[in-house]
Amino acid sequence: PPKWPSTPEAKWFQEVSGGRTPVGLFGGCEVIIHNGPVYPEETYDVTRELVGAGETPRAEFNWVRTYLKDRKTGVLVAEMTLQSMMLKQSFDGYAELRAKSDELGRAKL
Repeated sequence: PPKWPSTPEAKWFQEVSGGRTPVGLFGGCEVIIHNGPVYPEETYDVTRELVGAGETPRAEFNWVRTYLKDRKTGVLVAEMTLQSMMLKQSFDGYAELRAKSDELGRAKL
């Protein structure tokens, strides 16, 4: 099955996390059918974009918008905006990993 592409910037995290992942939750979800319906047996072109990111004292979150287009015509069939959250306390060593991530992010600015 297709996977979310990894980025070279995330390689350090994959190495230090040893495959561990925090507890993840879905928050808000909005689905808009533009030219539906959507059929499970159809093949669509899918694109995603990060539209927002932030945090609360207990969680980090992001909003991703996904577009579903008809493969033959390029017509937008549907879109979905989904909030994903990761609980900070569910990941041992979160504070240290976050500090390193912030440091790497500042180095690129």
